[in-house]
Amino acid sequence: MPKVLPDYKIRAKKRIVEAAIQVFAEKGFHQAKMTDIAKKLGVSKGTIYQYFKSKDELFKAVVQIPFSRVRDEPLSALLESGNLLDITSNTFYDKLWSTPLFFSEPTWPPSLMFEIVSEASRNSSLANSLHEMYNEALSFLREYFEDQKAKGVIRREVNTQHLALGLIALQDGLQGYELFGMERSETGKAWAEISNILLQSVMTNKAVTSEYHDK
Repeated sequence: MPKVLPDYKIRAKKRIVEAAIQVFAEKGFHQAKMTDIAKKLGVSKGTIYQYFKSKDELFKAVVQIPFSRVRDEPLSALLESGNLLDITSNTFYDKLWSTPLFFSEPTWPPSLMFEIVSEASRNSSLANSLHEMYNEALSFLREYFEDQKAKGVIRREVNTQHLALGLIALQDGLQGYELFGMERSETGKAWAEISNILLQSVMTNKAVTSEYHDK
């Protein structure tokens, strides 16, 4: 049976993780010390070690935040409509940002996102966790596109794995531009235009005609 923590311990762990996010973003994983995190909180280093055995364990707790949210916020909530081209809307794009599909947290400083990617290149355990999350999102999109294929919306010869991968890559790239300072309004327009071109290119003629009539 899982160990249930008292509320005060849950709150304490949350405060430690929130402080760690700031320190890892400011100093980077390797330069950050548990002492820095303790100072940020105004507690002793020993207090932090009561909750996390090492800096590695604390960093993994930070990285796991979006993963745990995904388990609480099913990916199926992204595609409530049966209309394939709804994916091209700004509303859907905003959902991608608010749903942590790919270790993205809107409140995190960009420097922390880059630190996670950098550390994953050296840390196989972290890399495996990120790989698992990407595979989950990829499988979800592929299954959705397979369903659209069965309904005659997507052409039978289309490789839905590659289609899903292409949309994920597009989202990653646009989110990367936002982390470097590009406005959401600009990346949203790019998402709408590029995803629309991509999806219309794989749709059956009948489905494309139907989409335009619906509009």
